[in-house]
Amino acid sequence: MKLHSFALTLVSAALLSACSGGSDSPTPATQIHGMASQGGTIQGYINVAGAAKATALKPIHDGKFQLALDGQPLPMVMRIEGTSAGQDVELYSVVLDGDASYINLSPLTRVLISMVTGVDAEQVYQNPANYREAMTKAAFADAQSELKEKLVPLFTAAEVPLDIDLLRAESRGDYQGLDAVMAVLKFAFTATEVVISDSISHKQLNFDYATGHWDGELPLEYSKHDLNVVADADALMEEIILLNKDEDHPRLTELVHSEAEWFGAIGQTDVVENFHNGANAEVGEMNRYRDLEIVDKDGDNSYLIVFTERFEHGVFANASRQRGWFTYEGDQLTFQGDKYQLPTSSNLFFKATWHEAGYFWAGEQDFFEWRLEVDAFLDSERCSTIETSPVFIADTFPEFRGFSSVRVSGEGITDYTINAISRDEANGNCHLGYINEQGHFESPMMNGIVISDMAAVEGKQNLTYTMTFLNGAEQQIAEKSFTLSKGPTAKEEMLQQFMARKAFISGEPENFSYQWQRPNPFVIEADLWVHHGVNGDNRVRVGIDDGKQQAQSADLSEVKMVFHTAFDPYGRLLMNAYVGQNGATISNTPLQ
Repeated sequence: MKLHSFALTLVSAALLSACSGGSDSPTPATQIHGMASQGGTIQGYINVAGAAKATALKPIHDGKFQLALDGQPLPMVMRIEGTSAGQDVELYSVVLDGDASYINLSPLTRVLISMVTGVDAEQVYQNPANYREAMTKAAFADAQSELKEKLVPLFTAAEVPLDIDLLRAESRGDYQGLDAVMAVLKFAFTATEVVISDSISHKQLNFDYATGHWDGELPLEYSKHDLNVVADADALMEEIILLNKDEDHPRLTELVHSEAEWFGAIGQTDVVENFHNGANAEVGEMNRYRDLEIVDKDGDNSYLIVFTERFEHGVFANASRQRGWFTYEGDQLTFQGDKYQLPTSSNLFFKATWHEAGYFWAGEQDFFEWRLEVDAFLDSERCSTIETSPVFIADTFPEFRGFSSVRVSGEGITDYTINAISRDEANGNCHLGYINEQGHFESPMMNGIVISDMAAVEGKQNLTYTMTFLNGAEQQIAEKSFTLSKGPTAKEEMLQQFMARKAFISGEPENFSYQWQRPNPFVIEADLWVHHGVNGDNRVRVGIDDGKQQAQSADLSEVKMVFHTAFDPYGRLLMNAYVGQNGATISNTPLQ
């Protein structure tokens, strides 16, 4: 699905009168509210089939919508286009009569429309009058019964009653109840069928619109953990952060797995001590964890979950897209993080970097580039023991099964070798990279990996990359795979929708200020990395308050470079970069 330039803005539609299709004098609905969700909430652009006009409201993030309708014939079909859990979403629902005051927009409601009409819901949306006679209460009641029969094991495990109305039962988008069922499932819609698979067994159901035939099957039984794990993980992470102010709190040892690994720390004690390294939880209510998604299951009680995190004042970064293992010990979910028994964390992102004209090393032209960023950090305790930097991994920690290097491979890139550790004296952190034949350290975090075959990744979805950990004999000792939900897209689209647009910037001593605007309201702002001093050698992180599009500091000398990071709804890293020319302090007037 290609998002509109104004996509990801939730709207209220004020609709003009229209001819009634084949219905028997339907009573027009005057107002409807509802929830767009598929486990978690959906953020997007919503509209009604045949709408004469739409008036935009303030964008919202929680999936709730409200539509004021005037004279719209019923049944009435609506659509949302947006994103959820890093994926494009295009879903449909239907208001059958004027008695409805609440409606769900979900993958299940899209399936129901196709079951009733025999065509893809997108076709119904484009030509609603052709299908109104088929869309009766009785037809939808029969379709609901048939669909729920296919999903009985999931409903049972989630303790969802089978008489639930999939169209009108109120949803909160909180991974519980009916949302827990949808959080386990994945839906792939085409023009002729829908494929419903689960993230637990990876089995699937196929429904053919035209024939009404089902093929395949889901497991006959799910555990309560299968259905509760996403909601439990969301609550668990929040509780750990709130308790993290007191590192000795006994509850932390109940919430962190006995064999936990995170950001290179190994073992419960070290992970408890270093967990998020002091992310500030003193900001009150805040949606710190969002867009959770089950990726895999290991054994009976361990789940790999991807999630977006956003802090108000994190020590290392305010925002990121992370993945970690969550394991039940009895009925208590615990955070395990990694399972590799290696002293390093690792993560991958597609990164778009843009220098506006006049703020680039090479001169006055602008510069835009995609690369693959690899973030691999050493835990702080082991980092502190490194006296000479950079140093080869093989010379540092031979006790970890001879850990010597990492090979990064995947679509659109040439295999890349990580073989060294560099210590940043400015903040005491260590990250992994490559010592080349000239003895120079190359950073796949700072510089990224070159995408040599852009055609292989541009606009593609669910691209897979692998980090293979090797010993000195280049034998595999561990492997970690990543699925990136969306590949690079064209510069024009990125500038139009996602990249920040400078409103003001000044690097004057003790008066640093930066303000910006961003077309897309659902980008998650992260941080500013600011280089200041006579030669720009001093690097500090300036945090961005949640929901703000400005940052300032009175503690910096003249600012020479600014790197502004954020994450788009697909989990892609965005970087706006500003460089003062010829060592000059950054000003609001770019090089001409």
